[in-house]
Amino acid sequence: MPASLILPRSPLRTNYTIQLSGLVQASIPFGPADDDDFDLMHSIEIMLRGGQYQPHARAFQVTGNSMDDGTRNAIRHGDIVLVNSRDEFNTTRPCLFETPNGYIIKTRGLVNGTPALVSANSTVPPILDMTDIRPCGSVYGVYLGPYRVRML
Repeated sequence: MPASLILPRSPLRTNYTIQLSGLVQASIPFGPADDDDFDLMHSIEIMLRGGQYQPHARAFQVTGNSMDDGTRNAIRHGDIVLVNSRDEFNTTRPCLFETPNGYIIKTRGLVNGTPALVSANSTVPPILDMTDIRPCGSVYGVYLGPYRVRML
C-alpha cells in the first residue's frame, strides 16, 4: 500500500460541548418570547457524549407548555431541547420552526385534512396558517444535565 494512502490516526472525540442558542416557545407565537434572562443562558454549556451529540446540533430553552401532554416524555416549560438542524422535515418528532416572532416547537400533523402545526397539549389549538413559518430542525432530545439526555 502506498504511503500516501495511509492516514494518521486521530483519537475519536467522545465528548462535546455546545452553547445554548436561545429561547423557543412551546406556545402560540403571538409575540416574541420574553428573553430577559437570555444573558444568563449564554453561560450554560451543554455537555454531551458522542451518542447524545448530532452534527449541527443546537440547544434551546423552552418557554410555555403547549408541548406538555402530561406524560413523562413531554417537553416542559424550562426544558432544554436538543435540535438537529439538518433534519428540518421530520414528520415523527417535534420540530423547531422559525416564525416572525421567534422560534416555536410543534409537531407536523393534519387537521381535517389540512397541514397544521400541532401541540402535544390538547388545550392549545393547532396553527393552521403557516405563512412565514420556516422549518429549522427536529427535536431529538431533552437535556437533563451534564452527559444526561432523554432521547426522543
